[in-house]
Amino acid sequence: MYLRGLARRERVPDNAGVLLALLLVIAGCGGGDGGTVDASADASNDAGPRGSITIGGDRPARVVLPFDPSGPLPVVVLLHGYSISGTVQDAYFRTTRRARDNGFALVLPDGTIDDTGNRFWNALPEWMGRTYALDDVAYILGLVDELAGVIDVDPARIYLVGHSNGAFMAHRIACDAADRITAFVSLAGSGYLDPADCVASVPVSLLSVHGDADDTIPYAGTTGYPGVVEITERWAARDGCDITMPTAGDPIDADGAIPGAETEVVRYDVGCTTGFDVDLWTIRGGGHLPAITDEAIDGLIAWLLAHSR
Repeated sequence: MYLRGLARRERVPDNAGVLLALLLVIAGCGGGDGGTVDASADASNDAGPRGSITIGGDRPARVVLPFDPSGPLPVVVLLHGYSISGTVQDAYFRTTRRARDNGFALVLPDGTIDDTGNRFWNALPEWMGRTYALDDVAYILGLVDELAGVIDVDPARIYLVGHSNGAFMAHRIACDAADRITAFVSLAGSGYLDPADCVASVPVSLLSVHGDADDTIPYAGTTGYPGVVEITERWAARDGCDITMPTAGDPIDADGAIPGAETEVVRYDVGCTTGFDVDLWTIRGGGHLPAITDEAIDGLIAWLLAHSR
C-alpha cells in the first residue's frame, strides 16, 4: 500500500522538529522575487485568541476570523500534512494573517493519532496497512456546519487547502462531497488510483501545485496513486473542460529556494462548466516542502476566493 511509504518518508521524531524545519523554510522564503518573510513577526501577529474561536467539541479546531467581517464569509479549511498539526501548517502557509486581511474564515483542524503516534487524515480506506473506523469527510463537513451556526457563512464559497496527506484528504472530500466544496488547492498530493472511486456529482475547481523533484509524493505518481498531470486532468474532465486545449499562464516564483520564476502554469479553462476551471502549477526542481513564497500564497488564496458555486 502506497501510504506505508508515504508515512515512512514523511515521519519525523516530533512536531517540534517539524515546526523548526517549517519555520526555517518560512524564514528562507525571502530573496529573489519572493520578498522577505519575517517569521518572528508573523508568529507575533498571529498569536493569541484575538479574532478567533474554537469549534468541534471533543475534537476541537481553531477558527481565525477577520477583524472586520462583513457579509457572509468564505471559509477556507487548511488540512495539514502527516505527523504535524493545523498550527504548524498555518505557520508554513502564513494563512492566519491572510484570513484577517482578506476577509475569510480559516479553519485549522487536526487529524487523529495513528498507531505510530502521528497525526493523520484518513484520506483513503487503508492507512499504513490498517483500516480505521474514522470518517474525516464527515468531521470536516461537520466543522463547516457548526461554524455556519455561529457566524454568517457563504455556502457557495467553501474551500480546502491541503498539503501532502492533507492534500489527499482534500481530494477525498471533493470526491465524496462535491456539492459542498467550491474549489480546493492540493500541494504535493494526489487522489484515488481508480477514477471510478471518485464519485463527484458536480464540478469542483482545483489548483494543483507540485514539485517535479518531489521524492515523497512523486510527480509522476506510483502504482498506488496517479501522477499530478493525470489527477489534474481528471478534475478538468469532470468540470467539462477540454483537456486537449490547455493554456499557458505566466510563470511564477513559487519556491524561494529556486532562483527566478521556476513554476510553470497550465490552465484548463476551455469549455468548462461556467464558473469552474482547473490549474496546474509545476515547480520545476521543487521538492515535497517548497520554500513557498508570498507570491504563491497570495496567488492561491486569490485563486480560491475568485470561485463561487
